[in-house]
Amino acid sequence: MEITEKQYLEAVHTVMQYTEQVNRKTVKVLRDTGMTKTPKQLYYDWGNYFPTMKMRLWNILYFYFKDKKVCDITKEEFLSVRNAGMKSWVELCELTGNKS
Repeated sequence: MEITEKQYLEAVHTVMQYTEQVNRKTVKVLRDTGMTKTPKQLYYDWGNYFPTMKMRLWNILYFYFKDKKVCDITKEEFLSVRNAGMKSWVELCELTGNKS
């Protein structure tokens, strides 16, 4: 039995879809795990948990919320610290999946 080019391309497409699906799940698991840790715990590998986080946001989290879980940071607390504005808060919400 010979495999046609169409069958081959369909198989490649299926493998690519599966890879994307696994990557999405992995990113979600890492993000959810990262949210339950403190910036102090994430210090050496924060880029693995939140690869798109900007350095400005990381610095705010690390220097002002070092010992507080990322998921426990409130909007009021966050906006009350120096150099933290709505743009950084929105970025944090997008990274963590928070709707606030």
